[in-house]
Amino acid sequence: MALWMPGWYRVREQARPAAQQSEDELLRQREKINRSLDVLEGYLVDGTLKTDTVNLATIAIACAVGYLNFRRVAPGWCVDRPHLVKLVENLFSRESFARTEPPKA
Repeated sequence: MALWMPGWYRVREQARPAAQQSEDELLRQREKINRSLDVLEGYLVDGTLKTDTVNLATIAIACAVGYLNFRRVAPGWCVDRPHLVKLVENLFSRESFARTEPPKA
């Protein structure tokens, strides 16, 4: 699942003049992001994704969600995804994540 790809496309599409933007394409990309986040939430709920330790999967998820937050491409992603929110908050509270957070605008 490449959460960053739809996010990247959304940023690129919104950089175009309004008359050249495709609202349908932006909607498709937003739907891809939401489906991916729903799958991750499901993996957390059913225990497929283990969160008792920091591992490559949890780091990748936190980085992807961090990108979504940084680029503001998926506002409200945390609505109805409490397990994903908890995972990301736990990781973002770690010093190792805090040190690599982009500067606030």
